[in-house]
Amino acid sequence: MTIKNYLKSNHKSSSDLMLSKVVKLGLPVSIQSAMVAILALADVLMVSDFGQEATASVGIASKWHFVAIMIMAGMASANGVLVAQYWGKKDRRSAKTITMLAMHYGIKILIPVTLVITVFSSYIMMLQTTDAKVIELGSTYLWYSFPVLILTHLIIVSESAMRSSGDTITPLYLGVITIIVNIALNF
Repeated sequence: MTIKNYLKSNHKSSSDLMLSKVVKLGLPVSIQSAMVAILALADVLMVSDFGQEATASVGIASKWHFVAIMIMAGMASANGVLVAQYWGKKDRRSAKTITMLAMHYGIKILIPVTLVITVFSSYIMMLQTTDAKVIELGSTYLWYSFPVLILTHLIIVSESAMRSSGDTITPLYLGVITIIVNIALNF
C-alpha cells in the first residue's frame, strides 16, 4: 500500500468516525428541538380555542418568556462549554462545580427578573397593547407561567451539562416526558 492510499483510507475512516459522533450527539438534540417546536404548536392550538384575545395575550406575554429564556440559554451555553472542557480533562469535580454555579447564578438573575415581570405584568402588557381583555389574560398568563421558569432554568442547565459530557439520550428522554406532561397539564 502506498503512503497516498494509506492516507486516503485513514482519512475516510476518520471522517466516518466523526460523522457517527456528530449523528450520535446531534440527532437526539435535533429530535428534542423538534419536540419543543411541537409543544409550542400545541400550546398555540389549545389557546386558540379560547378566542383571539387569548391567542394574542399569550403571544404578547411569550415575548417576555423569550427574555428569560435568553438568560437561561446564555447560562446553559457557558455551562456547556466549560463542562465539555473539564470533562475532556477528566476533571468531573470541576464540571459539576461549574454546573452548580450556573444553576445558582442563573437563579439569582432570574428571581428578580421573574418578580418584576410577574408583579408588574399588567403594566408590561400595557406596553404592547391597549386591549383590556388581552392585558388581563396576558397578565394572568404571566402570573401562572413565570414562576415555572426557575425550574426550567435548572432543567436547561442540567441538560447542557449532560450533553457536554456526551449524554444526549437522557436529556432527550427527560425532554419528551416534560413535553408530554406539559401538554397534558395544559389540556
